[in-house]
Amino acid sequence: MTPDNRIDAATLVRSPRTAVATALALAALWSGSASAVARALQPQVGETATAVDDALLAELAARCGSRVDWAPDWRQAALRARRDGRRILLVAYLYGNLQLGVDLTRVPMFTTFEDDEVVALVNERFVPLWYRSGDAVPFVGAYGVGPLAFGRGIFVVEPDGQVVAELERVDTPTMVDAFLREQLAPATPPGPEAVERADPPERYARAVELERGGDLDAALAWLAGVDSFDALTLSGDIHARRFEAEPALTAWRAARPLDPSRLAQLQVREAAVRIGLGELDEAATLLAACLASDDGEVLANALTLRATLDLAAGEPAEADAALRRLVSELPDQPRARAAAGVIVSGLLELVEQSDPRWPSPTRFDAAVRPSAPATLPVRQTSEAMRAAVEWLIRAQRADGSWAAGHELRDEPASVAHAFTESATAVAARALLRAPGDRARAAATRAVAYVVGRARSRATARPQPAGMDYTPWADAMLLDALSAARAAELLDPETFAEAVDAVVGDLASRVQRDGGWGYYAPATDDPAGSPSISMSFTTAAVLQGLARAREQGAAVDAAVIEGAIGALEGMRSADDWYGYLAVEGVRQPGDAEQRGATGRGPVCAMALWRVGEVRGPDLALALERFFDGLPLLARERGKVLMHCGPGGLGCHYLSFDYLSAAEAMACGDVSPRDALVLMERVLELRRADGSFSSTPILGASYATAAALITLDELRPRSAR
Repeated sequence: MTPDNRIDAATLVRSPRTAVATALALAALWSGSASAVARALQPQVGETATAVDDALLAELAARCGSRVDWAPDWRQAALRARRDGRRILLVAYLYGNLQLGVDLTRVPMFTTFEDDEVVALVNERFVPLWYRSGDAVPFVGAYGVGPLAFGRGIFVVEPDGQVVAELERVDTPTMVDAFLREQLAPATPPGPEAVERADPPERYARAVELERGGDLDAALAWLAGVDSFDALTLSGDIHARRFEAEPALTAWRAARPLDPSRLAQLQVREAAVRIGLGELDEAATLLAACLASDDGEVLANALTLRATLDLAAGEPAEADAALRRLVSELPDQPRARAAAGVIVSGLLELVEQSDPRWPSPTRFDAAVRPSAPATLPVRQTSEAMRAAVEWLIRAQRADGSWAAGHELRDEPASVAHAFTESATAVAARALLRAPGDRARAAATRAVAYVVGRARSRATARPQPAGMDYTPWADAMLLDALSAARAAELLDPETFAEAVDAVVGDLASRVQRDGGWGYYAPATDDPAGSPSISMSFTTAAVLQGLARAREQGAAVDAAVIEGAIGALEGMRSADDWYGYLAVEGVRQPGDAEQRGATGRGPVCAMALWRVGEVRGPDLALALERFFDGLPLLARERGKVLMHCGPGGLGCHYLSFDYLSAAEAMACGDVSPRDALVLMERVLELRRADGSFSSTPILGASYATAAALITLDELRPRSAR
């Protein structure tokens, strides 16, 4: 599952030429007065959801994605790719085993692959293939896809299976569109003579063809100087597709007097751009007239954008009403298919609130155009660490936090996500170790953020169905609070207050066996749902509790004893730690041992810290970790999780490296092992000074974790 259970309204905000695109993306929460906007639109839509025939909904939803020319299998995909000189576009959406009470299996079909621009681009330039878990295709061997692979991704692949590029956000059309255009060789722009020889209709026709294939610069070159309504409208659409608001609005303003009868087509386009800019009041004003239009396409687009505003306002029931009206009144409109897909999937039941604005340029580039790898040798570790500290200082936000991998805006969200809290907590620890006044000042701001997030735990927070990463964030907050107290950045009273709030939150989320996890399957009977604890999450919490106690916090002994019991329950007789326990059932078996090598050090270290295991037990966990390290390291950079043997995954890489380094520091550090692990960490380095183990978690977390890991591993004399 993605790190969030929210529908990202930003994926709806495209030029209204595109279909409705509601996705399980990872947007931050909207902080403006969107509820007032939704109320202003209420009279145009109505308060009662339109009744829609279930058979019609099912029929339309089943047609989602049908405009894409999917290859039936790998053999046909490879033949077409070689014949046409194209690459294969492989789509993996591996969420079929999640129990969330909604259907996730077809999300990209009614989001990305109902987007007009993406559909045209894919059909013109790629050979699309939908991957199903277990398919025996060359991609599996080339990428390394094990039987437990999980997650989402879109891959540009050669016919022999080699992956050229990958993007996690397969259900976010704007990102997929930009990502695919990045993979294309740019078209040669037309020379001035060629443009002058062509008459305006021909130039417009060529621009349409180039725009369909993603060659946007060339399309704009052919449109230059063509002042027809259609040409100016297309020019605005191209600029909006590239998040260029002012050129888009300028082109549409120029088109208005050329055909006043089509004004509503331009108004609904402008409304989409205004929403992308966060100008929701202006968008509401534009949509008010469009919602009364007798033009079916305009009304379909307006209802789509109305649903966007409702999601931004945290009103999923109103979004559902708008989409049902679209399906009921305009079933023949292409937008109705995507609307039906959203309704049938049940995704709106998971929505809380979404930020509909376009991505910030820096966050967009981080996802679509990541910094290139730039490994350094171990002898340049100090250089790598200095650059990483500078990168963290530059990336810190005004409130002291750092963006998590899923965030698409530079500015902080109004409601912090657990991944944002975790990344910031680890960054605070990293900067507390760094020399210099600038690092200390950044660490101080980060600690203030951490304290604020810890105090927020004093107010009860709901436990969402699906994935609840709060216990993980709580563990990271405890570690950061303890580090800040040790560095004398926190006084005893503030430290105690913050720790008490976090421990109280953990107590409210503890499983019946005394442990913690983050998988919360949907059930009609929450009280009767199974108790599911995860070993590494429980170990992280136990270690956080122990560290807080070491710094003088009063931690309830019963909470610690419960965590010990849960972790011991996931420990086999020969000291392997299982992935999870359901109602206390031991999990580690022979087939899972390779997957347990990465989590062994944190589990053993947590028990060692509270006196439950001896030094030799910790040494055994580290020995097994280094035996499995080559397999774990193969997962770096991937967007699919649990691809490795036994479920080893890219999303654990930074945490497992850090845990191993900390475990090594609890005893004698082998120079050879330290060197090996430092080499692995430095493999994650990027040209801009950051580190990245997987795009899922983002550079902030990986960079901070790399700094702590390297600091733990460096020879004492170099500190």
